[in-house]
Amino acid sequence: MRLIANILSIHFPECIILNSQSNQYDTNGDINQMGKKLAQEIRQFIESQFIFYNKQLKRLSFIGHSLGGVLIRAALVYLQDLSQYFYIFITLSSPHLGFQFSQSKLIDAGLWVLKIVKKALSLKQLSMTDQTNIYDTFIYQLSCQNTISQFQHIILVSSPQDLYVPYYSARMQYVEKQEEDQNQQKISLQMLNNIFKNVQVQRIHRIDVSFTILGKNIDNYIGKTAHIMFLDNQEYLNIIFSHFKELFS
Repeated sequence: MRLIANILSIHFPECIILNSQSNQYDTNGDINQMGKKLAQEIRQFIESQFIFYNKQLKRLSFIGHSLGGVLIRAALVYLQDLSQYFYIFITLSSPHLGFQFSQSKLIDAGLWVLKIVKKALSLKQLSMTDQTNIYDTFIYQLSCQNTISQFQHIILVSSPQDLYVPYYSARMQYVEKQEEDQNQQKISLQMLNNIFKNVQVQRIHRIDVSFTILGKNIDNYIGKTAHIMFLDNQEYLNIIFSHFKELFS
């Protein structure tokens, strides 16, 4: 996220940027607890940058990549007293609807190994297998929180080249798949209805990115290269922030 912070500083020098560190070295735990840690870090940053120096907080915008986008949504639950400042919500290939529909058998196998061997609770939560009743799973319960609707602008960036995160999940968009479990599709639609309740369509911006990926290797094949390029491809980041420059003004 450091490159993103640097580019933001160039495009919008008046912005004060927090490059979160609270969950940098451990993303295998409970997403709810990681969200709490992020919320605490944000509060401490606001206190150090605004309250201590007697500055006025005008807007709060968030940018998250992959799991980070879900952590932001988890943190928003604990930042409701600041909701009047929520302005722009941006996620880069974040699995907002979990990993219900498979895109790659290799990725499925890797997720299974991580859940079993590393006992990664966050992956169980993203796979919506952390509870026996799917309506009690963390991802479904998070969809019931009225947080995204509090933002003026919602920007969802995705790429079909990224097989790490399901395309529909990053876009927060319902896609009917004949070969998939009808109950899973029903759950996805319910979560979308929960998330976008009271959100006018003009506030939602969905962006598809097509990266230039050269060569043939395992990272390209499984979609890892595209997933990482959301963070380190300067060209597309400049295009996005230039396109939405008026929103940040």
